[in-house]
Amino acid sequence: MWEAPVPRSLAALEAYSAGGEVAGRRLHANEMPWGEPWNRYPDPVPEALRKALADRAGVGADSVFTGNGSDEIIDLLQRAFAEPGQDAVLVCSPSFSMYAHAAMLNRLRVVTVPLRPDFSFDAQVALDAELAPTKMAFLCDPNNPTGNRLGDAELYRFLLGYPGLVIIDEAYGEFAGADHRNWMAEFPNLILLRTLSKAWGLAGLRLGYALAHPAVVRVLDSVRMPYSLAGPVRQLALRALGNAALMEDRVQRVLALRERLARQLQACPLVEEVYPSSANFLFLRCRSGHAAGLGRRELELASAREPGAEPPAISAAVMLERAATQAGLRIRRFGQQGPLADCLRISVGTASDNARLLAVFKNFLA
Repeated sequence: MWEAPVPRSLAALEAYSAGGEVAGRRLHANEMPWGEPWNRYPDPVPEALRKALADRAGVGADSVFTGNGSDEIIDLLQRAFAEPGQDAVLVCSPSFSMYAHAAMLNRLRVVTVPLRPDFSFDAQVALDAELAPTKMAFLCDPNNPTGNRLGDAELYRFLLGYPGLVIIDEAYGEFAGADHRNWMAEFPNLILLRTLSKAWGLAGLRLGYALAHPAVVRVLDSVRMPYSLAGPVRQLALRALGNAALMEDRVQRVLALRERLARQLQACPLVEEVYPSSANFLFLRCRSGHAAGLGRRELELASAREPGAEPPAISAAVMLERAATQAGLRIRRFGQQGPLADCLRISVGTASDNARLLAVFKNFLA
């Protein structure tokens, strides 16, 4: 029987007790007696919601853990299974920054493994990094912000050799068909992170969940806050899960819009490369300053310098981000240093949003 690797300091910790849920008038929880239904605390464990998620995933309800977004689950995993000031977590770079951010908040060391130049995952490089042992590894598939799949063969190879917990974040899985549930029986240390924020269109609800060995779920239940999911969140999530066809239709619409936008952006003169995407966003690299064919006047305008002043070596990514902002569009830029220099991440919007963005890119030099 596999046991979750809990530190000794938490081995005897039990879930916070809110007094138990039994039949009868509620005179035990210091609630207001009027104002139904929101005057009452929800059940500590959202059993109906977990069962609905389990049914959809084809696992037992005891293999589902729910949290206030995937961010809460990332934090809880680190708090539950690693000792502050002593243990370390493994993350890839570039990838979702919350893994390392949560580790620093939890006083854990971060071992960073670089992805290949094409942003794919090299299992051997990651396993070699275990010279500094880590308690858990976070792998985002499809990856954020680059949008690519890490590669199932490399992920499986890593699972074969890694002794700690392996968390594969499938936040964008519905857009890619990414699904690693068939590995869970072979690897009890595998945890899959999922969310209703992306494909389900419920980012405002802040609902994430994990598929994991029941032993992991029991530990997470012992360290979570008792009412991290509000009653309305549970109800709205259950309603959405009952209409999966709507989600699947929207995913297909996003995929079609994504492919069209990718082709159009690649034709823009300031864009060097639009990377293949398996998510609901595009990741692209822009040309830099003079290499983009920009004249002195364009650089002066883009950098808000006085006419005649020597323009700086400003990147096209900076200028396009500013132009998009002026057009009322928000896109994400990743700085001018490191592997993401001169790169932008653009979420797929409506057809109208995409057309406005494309106009910014095409008309900038004009």
